[in-house]
Amino acid sequence: AGGCMETVTSILQLSEDNVDVCSICLGLLCTLLSSPLVQKQPSIVHAVLSTVASTLKGSKGTHDRVKRAAASIILSCQEEDHTLMEIEEVGVIERLLETAGQQCKEVRTRQCCSMVIDRQLLNVIPFNSKTQDVVVLDTTQTRPQAPQSDQSLTPNIPKAPELDDTSRQKLTSLGIDLSEPILRIGRVYGVHIGECHSCERGEWFEEIGIRPQGLTHDQYQRLIDKGWFRRGGVKLYHSSRCHDVQCTYWETKVSVHEFDYRSHKTYVKVIKRMPVDRISIETRPSHFSQEAYDLYNKYNIGRHGKSLVMEKEYCEHVVDSPILNESFSGVEYGSFHQLYRLDGKLVAVGLIDIVPKGIISLYMWYSLDKEVSKYSLGVYSALKEIEMVRELSKKNPEMKYYYLQGWSGNDKKLAYKANYPPEEFYCACITPEWLPSLEAVKEAKEKYLQQHTQDQNGHPSSTPIAEETTDKDKKVSTDVPCIALEKDRAKYQQLTGHKPDVSKIVVCLNYTTYMRLGEMFSKYSVDQSQKEIMERRFEELLVAIGPHLGANLVVDLKVAPSVS
Repeated sequence: AGGCMETVTSILQLSEDNVDVCSICLGLLCTLLSSPLVQKQPSIVHAVLSTVASTLKGSKGTHDRVKRAAASIILSCQEEDHTLMEIEEVGVIERLLETAGQQCKEVRTRQCCSMVIDRQLLNVIPFNSKTQDVVVLDTTQTRPQAPQSDQSLTPNIPKAPELDDTSRQKLTSLGIDLSEPILRIGRVYGVHIGECHSCERGEWFEEIGIRPQGLTHDQYQRLIDKGWFRRGGVKLYHSSRCHDVQCTYWETKVSVHEFDYRSHKTYVKVIKRMPVDRISIETRPSHFSQEAYDLYNKYNIGRHGKSLVMEKEYCEHVVDSPILNESFSGVEYGSFHQLYRLDGKLVAVGLIDIVPKGIISLYMWYSLDKEVSKYSLGVYSALKEIEMVRELSKKNPEMKYYYLQGWSGNDKKLAYKANYPPEEFYCACITPEWLPSLEAVKEAKEKYLQQHTQDQNGHPSSTPIAEETTDKDKKVSTDVPCIALEKDRAKYQQLTGHKPDVSKIVVCLNYTTYMRLGEMFSKYSVDQSQKEIMERRFEELLVAIGPHLGANLVVDLKVAPSVS
């Protein structure tokens, strides 16, 4: 692994002004940095960062492709918990971030780098105390390696440490209600910048990321109701901002008791075509199996043109989960795999979460063989999952929704998610409430535009949202940024009657010492600019999770020796 990195960095240094070679090398370095072997060699990572910093300062650093590739490496290093702790010269990263921020001229790339700089200031803060400690928002959870053999693996669920009597007494004195589940967050990732796939321009969107520990089914449901979602793995996300009203992503849920597949000819054909005597469906807690892993790779390579995924990365995507598997009133809640077999052969796997109000469809991978494709397993699985919610509702009457998650009117690949009426839609960027129809979604967008678009005289514009048209010159621009936290903040103040007070958030240092955030600021004499960054990030978190969950929130912080 070390030899690989040295070879690529050598080629990068010798590539002179060849942007193609430079971009390829940076892409290879980004991939190699994720190797567990490389992660154990900080000196190699240090050398890579130095080389990338030099590249950005050179003539090649002015090219957009090079800047984007370099930003990916920065993000890769920032995601690794060990990097900032083990590399002796943190200044290398600081210079790299600073250079990237100065060099980037495109809006989305510049914002990406500035957010990375913010994240570094949030995650690594040298305090002005005599001990010169560093606080890192991290729990350094160890993830289990996927087994080599075909056997079950309980998903990696990050769990909080057990509370002793002293900790329980301290938490009680800090206002934590131990009779209720604690929302424990091991890491706050701050705002993440992503590339919008709903438009051809490749603009930006923002979202907040967290890594909760051992979520109960009730906590998870409350977060879903607030617009949080997961794509697989142990992280949860919440929309923060989007560059355009039309490109906003909406969470969707189907009212299963009102949905009738018989009113849709396509769904009737799918049901009739399926050989029910040959197909079987097995629901099991999310786990690793060799046949599901092999099918996953075949699907992603054949369908999306991706490269081979290692077992660890596979587990991080579709096996690991932040949700506890719990049984209540005869219903099993948690993360599950649904295994579809045709004549005994595994042909599809669906990843679902079962929550108090229904089932969340997260991801599905399936065989691309023609014999299997003709059965439209994607549609069939959705219909069967809706049927499953109906059956579970007999045990829990609250279960009445089938969640399809992200839908966007501009993303043709996600258009199918609006084809299961009656549906409700929610977008934290546009509205604080779930909307009952697509017509209501359109009206909400128009209202948002009228409130945030001004004419030449400074008055709100009455121009409605443009309809889709083939004539791009006639389409009215809707480039009005949508800021989700404005809605969340207003809702928070409406419910509590006051602004969120981040100083009262309970934090745990090194899993041992509990205190309020305000007390930590005073004890460690945090620099004012660094304090403001942390306060902003924690305020975003509070308004995004809401006052109910925020009242029993504990965030883990790691205190480690200072990095010079």
